[in-house]
Amino acid sequence: MRKRTLAVWWALMVSACGGGGSSTTTPVTTPPTTLPPCVQSVIRQDTGTIPADTLASITFTFNATARLDIIADWTSPASPIGVYAVQGACTIDQFNARTCNFLIRSEPSTIKPRKLSAPNVAAGAYSLFLANFADQDESVATQVISSSGTCAPLSSAPISAQGVGRSVSRMIQR
Repeated sequence: MRKRTLAVWWALMVSACGGGGSSTTTPVTTPPTTLPPCVQSVIRQDTGTIPADTLASITFTFNATARLDIIADWTSPASPIGVYAVQGACTIDQFNARTCNFLIRSEPSTIKPRKLSAPNVAAGAYSLFLANFADQDESVATQVISSSGTCAPLSSAPISAQGVGRSVSRMIQR
């Protein structure tokens, strides 16, 4: 009898241990990430004439770190125009040697309009240089834009050595 009682007790204890029961878990959901909206501000907008063989310097100031976007367009598709953004001072001799502190350096090209971007530009003073390497004067329109990081870039503008051999003979300030 004792063996039988022990066997019944053992059977009851083993079945009480679980093993085979079901459990449910609640899935964890992560809310979607919401990006801040694209914010753009026109810092400077200019139109004017750039004489042949001339570098035009247009100064502007960034008030906070942002992406720099530049749009430049000119009249004649045959005119090679260079578009550059520079931090700090840059003389015509430094420009012709291409030793300025370039943020954007888009060497002479007839691709127009030119749309360029540089990410994470710190607050400070800068210059936009437009180089007219043509033999004729050019009418040029430009926009300098501060864009938040959530805005799609206009393009990337790696520094290129394509037009290093070209120089200008004079510089004008706007």
